Amino acid sequence: MEIGTVIKRLRRERNLTQEELAERISVTSQAVSKWESGAGLPDISQVVPLANFFGVTTDLLLGVDASRTKQRIQAHIGEIERLMHIWEKDAILDAARRALREFPGNHELMYLLAQNLSQFTPGSGEAIALLGQILDESTDSRMREKTNALMFCACKFSGLPDAAERALAVAKKLPSFVFSREYQLAFDTNDTMRQHRGAGQTADTREFIAELARTLSGVMFINAGGRRLDRYTDGTLDVAASIEQTKRAIEILHAVFGDNLLHMAFAAGEYCSVVAEWYLTIGEREKALDYLELYSKYESEYDAYTDGDRYTSVAVRGVAAEGHTWSDSGAACVRYTLGEDTWDAIRADPRFAALAERLNALPE
Repeated sequence: MEIGTVIKRLRRERNLTQEELAERISVTSQAVSKWESGAGLPDISQVVPLANFFGVTTDLLLGVDASRTKQRIQAHIGEIERLMHIWEKDAILDAARRALREFPGNHELMYLLAQNLSQFTPGSGEAIALLGQILDESTDSRMREKTNALMFCACKFSGLPDAAERALAVAKKLPSFVFSREYQLAFDTNDTMRQHRGAGQTADTREFIAELARTLSGVMFINAGGRRLDRYTDGTLDVAASIEQTKRAIEILHAVFGDNLLHMAFAAGEYCSVVAEWYLTIGEREKALDYLELYSKYESEYDAYTDGDRYTSVAVRGVAAEGHTWSDSGAACVRYTLGEDTWDAIRADPRFAALAERLNALPE
């Protein structure tokens, strides 16, 4: 592939006019036009700046080895995702920055760096700047959708004075749920479409049900108060109603995923820990202990499943459970929780002591 054809493709991928590209790299629009038409070639001194601007190697720009560049980018992505899995903050950011220095215009790498910056340094504004650059340049609809979704979270947690206003403005740009691919395919009853999709339809529908259950249970938990126990002390939380709604969130998980929740056992355990805290807040010590024991049970289930295990319930049979996403085990999370002073009122209770002893006997 000739260099002019490559430049034209890369420019269009970033939704730039010839004039805009010329301005970015300090040449005339006539020069860019000549390159793309094959009437002229960039000066040798312009090849490296062009490659850096587009976030590609000079080999790719010159049409030498596009597949090698893709492999290199995928290797960077794989390494960053591996570090994300074990939650190595400094190593994640170092790897993402190193990858972006090698391919400074690659939107996938920019997105990964922004994703981690939004978690580790939300107030820096760097994540928002990177996401804004992607939205300015990318014409890929999927990339724009996920970038807008991450931009919402980045704005929301940025701590900036206008954070809420900016987050709401971004949220309004996101597509409505009813226009999503999953919703449309799940409610497809056209016989011709069903025959065409065959077994794929059942798999798509089960994935959709699984995602709905994850989302609905999580939203119910948050709507019930989540971990905002301060809302009880300031009188804005109905604890009894919150407890019941959170229990319903756990029931939804079981209704969809079955008795063995696999990955979702982690969420169920978290919900139980909050219910236990609410019960303790209103003086229901035995019920608090009941839910602490359930918390431990669910986290043990989370620790026990193997990445790649699949659900067996009717609703989501065959859907793969997500992999273990935390560097700490579920049991370690329970141990940490039980060490908080929240539980001092029941720490001497034999049931609490027995639970703590069982957990301490487990490997780290």
